[in-house]
Amino acid sequence: MSNIKKVRKHLIKKLSKLKNEKKVLLDFDTATISKIIFNETGYGKFFALPFETLKKIDFSNVPFKDVNVTWLDFSNLYGVRINPQEVYNKDMSHTKLEDVTITGSFDDVILCDTSFKKSIDAVINLQTIRDKSIEDCVLEDAYIEGSFDDVYVKGVNFTNCKNIILLNPQDVRDKNLNSTVLDGVTITGSFDSVKIISTNFKKSKGAVIKPTELWHKNMFGAILYDAYIEGDFDGVYIVATDFEGCKGRLNINPQDVYLKYFSQTKLNGVTITGPFDGVYLNQTDFKGSIGAVIDASKFEIDRLESCNLEDAKVIYNDDKIKKKRLYFMNR
Repeated sequence: MSNIKKVRKHLIKKLSKLKNEKKVLLDFDTATISKIIFNETGYGKFFALPFETLKKIDFSNVPFKDVNVTWLDFSNLYGVRINPQEVYNKDMSHTKLEDVTITGSFDDVILCDTSFKKSIDAVINLQTIRDKSIEDCVLEDAYIEGSFDDVYVKGVNFTNCKNIILLNPQDVRDKNLNSTVLDGVTITGSFDSVKIISTNFKKSKGAVIKPTELWHKNMFGAILYDAYIEGDFDGVYIVATDFEGCKGRLNINPQDVYLKYFSQTKLNGVTITGPFDGVYLNQTDFKGSIGAVIDASKFEIDRLESCNLEDAKVIYNDDKIKKKRLYFMNR
């Protein structure tokens, strides 16, 4: 057995006897510490010790040079300090950096599905990261600088991000804001041809949306709280859209929306201006809506399945329809 393997075995045994709150600072030179903690491979270094052992080590003197940190969760490790310029391939994708102190820049570093929540001293220049992409990143506790010009922001969560975030939807790459959480973001441009599928506008500022000007007139799954809506919904796809807390004049004729689909839509604050003849209403929530009148004889009654009909008026023309409706609502 090599000396390093003997040291690892001894360390695992020794630290297993310590209480969880105690952390041990390894008393070796930097090169030796690296050999003890990590295994070297052809694609970066990886942890060589069990996670239960790693949790009891003080990492403040552990170097992460050439360590493959992708998919690592640092939330239960103590004293970790990482220079993004030194990790393997400058790749910090799919990494959770909780309690990690960042000691260098993110220039040319890969960030995808990276969580900065509870990280320390992370400063990200959007124009100098690899491919100008922060796709699916959680930017809480990170300081953001630089413009959003050609930056890929799909799926980014801006909640509790540091610095003032000013974002023009026309500037981001592919005009793609799908699945972004815009909490704290000030919108400075229009949404013409912009993708907002499953975008969350709650606590954003300045968002003015013309539904018919969106990419493919599609607002599927969008949470429109704090957004201002202008214009009509002719040909707009509103499945799973949440209108609660949305501003503006929300008048919708069910006959006008794309495919007459209201499935999974939350209509709080919406004024209904037309009939629901032939409209699909599966899991539609009418609570807080105004003027909704549903003639059950005008479409297949199973389309009322799982709907919340509070604040809607339902008309039944015969007892069979009513009984069938109750079956679908209660199953």
